[in-house]
Amino acid sequence: MTAEFLRWFLAQKPFRKCRLAMKDGTEEPIISPEHIGFNDTNTIRIVRSKGLYGLGVETIDLQDIMEIRQ
Repeated sequence: MTAEFLRWFLAQKPFRKCRLAMKDGTEEPIISPEHIGFNDTNTIRIVRSKGLYGLGVETIDLQDIMEIRQ
């Protein structure tokens, strides 16, 4: 996955919730384009709720993303 393609996908209107399918078989839900930040051309940050105690941030290498599922 490239940063350029992911930026393009997230900019589509209207935004549709999706999941990033990872090489290890897991999926990362994306409920809003505002929940993804681009660190550089190789990694992204995903912000998500961590229960009652705030937010968690995970850094993901773009090479670990196989596809976007809706």
